[in-house]
Amino acid sequence: MSKLLIRVLAVLIGLIGLICLVGGGWLLSLHGSPNYLIVGIVYLLAAIQLWRLRKSGAWLVGLVALLTVLWVIWVHGFIVWAWFLRVMIPMVLAAFAMLLATPLATRGKKRGAQICGGVVAAVVTVAILGHVFIPHGTAISTPHNAYQKVGGDNQPSTWSAYGGSLAGKRYSTADQINRANVARLEVAWIYRTGETGKGFPGDAWTDHMTFEATPILYDGTLYLTTSETDVVAIDA
Repeated sequence: MSKLLIRVLAVLIGLIGLICLVGGGWLLSLHGSPNYLIVGIVYLLAAIQLWRLRKSGAWLVGLVALLTVLWVIWVHGFIVWAWFLRVMIPMVLAAFAMLLATPLATRGKKRGAQICGGVVAAVVTVAILGHVFIPHGTAISTPHNAYQKVGGDNQPSTWSAYGGSLAGKRYSTADQINRANVARLEVAWIYRTGETGKGFPGDAWTDHMTFEATPILYDGTLYLTTSETDVVAIDA
């Protein structure tokens, strides 16, 4: 029964490795991080070894989990949501691989080390999952973006959040444009992302792409994301 479970886990890890390999290769071709490509390769090697009932497969899965933890600490520190999104799956796979493959290890220190590795991975998994349900700070309004009584003026201002500010007031104090003159507005400038309309290379699904971002205006720069999740900064 244990051998069957190990091979089922091997298939699952192999599928995850294949997804990481293909997606990671595509990401690398776009000049992105090679991390996912490397993880895909290691997971595929681990899946092969686990299918062959070799304990080295479990250690490869554990290695991915360990390196992922180090990577997350380096990039994000100890932000719980970063750990939840990036560490949970590698840790769960490591816990199952290390513990299920325990019979493959020789008795003695090697088997003990493998059990310890699996237990540590399981404890980390439970700890991360438990921390998700604990409040970890909230967005606090600062004097800059706190709610203020609405008043009309035309001083330069920012739109620093989706709702205008963290208070979500969704209101601009500019009052030179109103119902009496809005019909006389003219186009001042146009910026095209190049991802919608004629001339955009790609598949047929691009015909259905629309621009739906809420631009952020801060310190004279307009920030927006495109349909292809590219970030653009415009000197406004």
